[in-house]
Amino acid sequence: MSAMRGRLGVFREAMSAIHKGLDVGLLVNMYVVLSPRNICELDDFYSLAREAGVHACFCRTVMCMRNLSGQSGRSCTKTLFSQQVHA
Repeated sequence: MSAMRGRLGVFREAMSAIHKGLDVGLLVNMYVVLSPRNICELDDFYSLAREAGVHACFCRTVMCMRNLSGQSGRSCTKTLFSQQVHA
């Protein structure tokens, strides 16, 4: 996750926030945006969500629109699935 965000420590900070939220009794969800760079990690994401004890996880896909010149244009997201993880 830190490599995807381009800043060291992002994954550690996110997991710390998840655990702190759960510790105080909040309803905590995890959210990931899937792309060709991380689609092969979907099972790992789901396992991480279960192990963390979050209540649900959500995945979205990113589709990059290209204009006629071949340059990347705007991107849009589409919900892939949401899954209740913890009852």
